[in-house]
Amino acid sequence: EKSHVISVEAAFQLCDALEERIQSSLGDKIEVELYSLLQLLTMDIFGLAGFDFAFHNSRNLQWHPVAAKFQFMKDEYERRMNNPMTGYFFGLPTKHNRDHAQANKMVRSFIEGIVEERSAQKELGGDFLGNLLRAREDLKEASSSKMDGKSHDSIEDTMTDVILTLLFAGQDTTALAITYAILEIARNPRVNKSIQEEINLVWKTQEEGNEEGNTSLPDPAALVYCSAVITEALRLYPSLPGFVRTLTKPVKVGEGSEEYTLPIDTYTYMPFWLIHRDERNFERATDFLPERWVKKNSEGKWEERDAAKGKKQSDQQAVSDEKKVCDADSVVQVGAGNKNAFFAFSTGGRSCAGEKFAKLETVLVLASILKKLDFSWKEGWDLKVMHASTGQKPSDMVPIMVSVR
Repeated sequence: EKSHVISVEAAFQLCDALEERIQSSLGDKIEVELYSLLQLLTMDIFGLAGFDFAFHNSRNLQWHPVAAKFQFMKDEYERRMNNPMTGYFFGLPTKHNRDHAQANKMVRSFIEGIVEERSAQKELGGDFLGNLLRAREDLKEASSSKMDGKSHDSIEDTMTDVILTLLFAGQDTTALAITYAILEIARNPRVNKSIQEEINLVWKTQEEGNEEGNTSLPDPAALVYCSAVITEALRLYPSLPGFVRTLTKPVKVGEGSEEYTLPIDTYTYMPFWLIHRDERNFERATDFLPERWVKKNSEGKWEERDAAKGKKQSDQQAVSDEKKVCDADSVVQVGAGNKNAFFAFSTGGRSCAGEKFAKLETVLVLASILKKLDFSWKEGWDLKVMHASTGQKPSDMVPIMVSVR
């Protein structure tokens, strides 16, 4: 629950900073660059939840010096991945290479300092860093008889690498998911209406009887429609458009006359982006429809739908009553989402280790932001997506209009 409080409080800090900026402007709304703002926010959350450090990016609406260096490293990694031939020149003293070396040294020194400071405390804490430190001590104890100075340094370097991996893998993908969710909410009035109604109800229920001064923390399980919005955003815009695997055993694909077997050691690519947008897996596949994941029950509350699991759309007519939703407040009519065709967090033994954390925190952050702010689409702007290293992101700045609720 501590991480939930961190997420809500960090989101409120961003909202308060934006509200101050709106109040100081001449109008009732301002234009902001959404993606970069959410990157500030998610870095704050991962800093506090991961190793109890407050960057205060959201409060100040600018990067902490260390966070700015980390962002540079991330952008440089993306540039290098998109231009693999430059790998031959990484050792040359170019400006990019010098800046990258300086940023890498600064960020690693910062993390090493955080680790050293926490290690000196009697209580290691229950956050990510505390658990990592306990695992380090267990490893040292288990292999103490074989440890030498080089092995010790290797463990310390691995600690730093693991923390960097957490930031690289989680911070940007979380910001990206919320960015796409807010963009789709901004251009879908029906979705905006439904999510605002749920957020108002959940927060009102939570605030009743809440002690003064405490952060009002909504129950993530009660944010059913909000969760469906995030899921639908991840379906249309998976952070990882696909992945590659080398088969360790034969795999049959297709069926009937089109069935064939891929042999061992076949290098395969799973195109999540295309799978998620295939009409054979999702009805109205290119439409943003959270209702494919949820429906209203007899009490008018949102609940998860019994999603289709691996069946063809044409084979599901026998359960069409369950698969079709026609909400009284809208004209939504869509088949239940096929969970077996949803790969936003990958699948199998190498699926995303932070899936549970990401789902909960992303929903809480989105709900917290929408509790305080309204977003509207900027006229004349169009969303375009580009390939970026191993993932994807908007191809340009993401302008959006924001006002206080």
